[in-house]
Amino acid sequence: MNLMYGRAYSNGCLAQWMYQQQYLKRRCSYCSTFATKDRILRGKGNFLSARPDAGRPNNVHTFQIEQTVLLRLTSSPTTSTLAVADELDVSHSMAWNVLHTATQYPFHVQKVQLITEDDYPRRE
Repeated sequence: MNLMYGRAYSNGCLAQWMYQQQYLKRRCSYCSTFATKDRILRGKGNFLSARPDAGRPNNVHTFQIEQTVLLRLTSSPTTSTLAVADELDVSHSMAWNVLHTATQYPFHVQKVQLITEDDYPRRE
């Protein structure tokens, strides 16, 4: 992207057109994005964020986390996956995926009424 901007002699619209011609299957950015990226690269020398906690957090899916999630949810089945995820400081989807990988599907117990044989004559 930055090379196209340089080849276009800092003309964002021309750089956009050249980028579209070069990479037909890629989604092309708006022409002012080329200038913004160039300015960031010249100012900092790289595109890395200055904040280490920026962006999506990385959850490491380890064997120890899997075992802990399974242990917590099998020891007390009424515990929700969200509560276990908060307790272990992992994402809710990771706790859910660990259960599905182990072919366990969480559910909440629902109380329902029971129909017995004596109920059928009363309903007629």
